[in-house]
Amino acid sequence: MLAKYSLKFFRIQPYRLFSNIDESSDPDFLPKSKAAESAHEFIDRIVKANKVVLFMKGTPDSPQCGFSNYVVQALKYYRVENYQAVNVLEDPEVREEIKKYSDWPTLPQLYINQEFVGGCDIITDMHQKGTLMEFFEKNDVVKKQKEE
Repeated sequence: MLAKYSLKFFRIQPYRLFSNIDESSDPDFLPKSKAAESAHEFIDRIVKANKVVLFMKGTPDSPQCGFSNYVVQALKYYRVENYQAVNVLEDPEVREEIKKYSDWPTLPQLYINQEFVGGCDIITDMHQKGTLMEFFEKNDVVKKQKEE
């Protein structure tokens, strides 16, 4: 029991150990700053570099939200295989900025050909109306099914 409480006394405060950084140091040893690319620039780069992008909570293998899971399952169902998933839980700035970027308040968010498609509600609606497969085919996200 004593060990449990004595650990509190050994906690190290988060001090910056190397406050005087030598700028002539090798770049590999300089601190990495995320500020080089803003959240907006990151989102814009990902959306422009990929045909299909899903901003979601969690990953496709481990969704952390039922709505994100639904969209992942819809993409699997329609055999959308090559898409970029971005876990917004890893970066609070991206999580907030994506809502401004799309002017859409909720997650997940699906982008196809640099266009915002919608969130889980829109994907669900398109699936229920039977228009989602046609939309994916029209945007060359899946191979067109042969009519028999």
